[in-house]
Amino acid sequence: MNNLPDLRVRHDNVGSKARFDLRRFLYIRPYASNGKALDPRWFFRRIEQSGTHPEKLHRLALVLEIKEFFEMRLVSGWSLATVEGDLAGLQLFFDFCDHNGCDVTLDNLVEAYLEYCEYLFLRCNATPPELKKTTAFKYSSTLSTIFGEILGIPASIALVKRTRLVCPPSSKKAVGRVADKQNLEDTCNMGRFLIALAKGISVNSVLGPLPLRIPFQNPLGEYIEVVINLNKTRVVHDAALYDPRENLTASQRRSVEQIKKSRAPVEHISGTKRSYLVTLRVTAEFLIFIAQTGMNVTTAQALTRSEFRYKPAGDQWQVRAFKRRRGGEVMFSIYKSYNVVVN
Repeated sequence: MNNLPDLRVRHDNVGSKARFDLRRFLYIRPYASNGKALDPRWFFRRIEQSGTHPEKLHRLALVLEIKEFFEMRLVSGWSLATVEGDLAGLQLFFDFCDHNGCDVTLDNLVEAYLEYCEYLFLRCNATPPELKKTTAFKYSSTLSTIFGEILGIPASIALVKRTRLVCPPSSKKAVGRVADKQNLEDTCNMGRFLIALAKGISVNSVLGPLPLRIPFQNPLGEYIEVVINLNKTRVVHDAALYDPRENLTASQRRSVEQIKKSRAPVEHISGTKRSYLVTLRVTAEFLIFIAQTGMNVTTAQALTRSEFRYKPAGDQWQVRAFKRRRGGEVMFSIYKSYNVVVN
């Protein structure tokens, strides 16, 4: 395994968790004597002890693309829990390929995916069903998103649309004027909150003293403060920061000193937890962008700002961008006042 390229999904929050090491997709997953598949930690331990070489090196190009996909998603704000769930779904896909003689590669990925989805379809339509239809569709939809991004397949012709799996209808909810009004109010409140975040989280505020206090106008027109604090401690409360030092225990004094140090202004965010504030600002801007354009999230994440070209169109801007994988242009519109929202 030493000759393989780095196949671990790299991100600050990943650490050394074995489940983020994609080398496991190059092996046929072993099973314990009780019939259960080995956890990645024990799997790698067994592989390293026996010195077994990967049986599925032909998958290497595909696994490298999967690694890049998840690293991009983590940078864009996906949670570790979401990535772990998607990796578990990928493991089931590779297990199916291994047990059914399908040597999946980047070249035959679509065919292998469709064969796997047909297997899921037969399981959820068996008598009695071996799998819930919602679960089968979730598996297929997740893989469709991953493989579609890797292969550059537009969402309009997503892989999942080529299968017999469909999303089961959800229970209908009563709708009416009251419900519509409530939804519109919630949307407006969400928009005001995102704009407040985008304006309140600036370079100066990220580097300045903490906690960060952002003014926010509630639906009643009243201004309240949204307080963002990066310190979580069970030893002392905020009130202890202002108590006389002699009234505190030794452990409380240490906690107070640590908190005051972390809340003091800094020259850069390296080595601090303030990168969370940067991620929060980017997430707010991204959600505002999605609300403005109605663009698909995957498409929006793939856009590069330097590629935008603007054309005035009444009270809006028409924005064009060239998307390499698509081999053509994508176009969307934004309000002219949008550029002052996040600047």
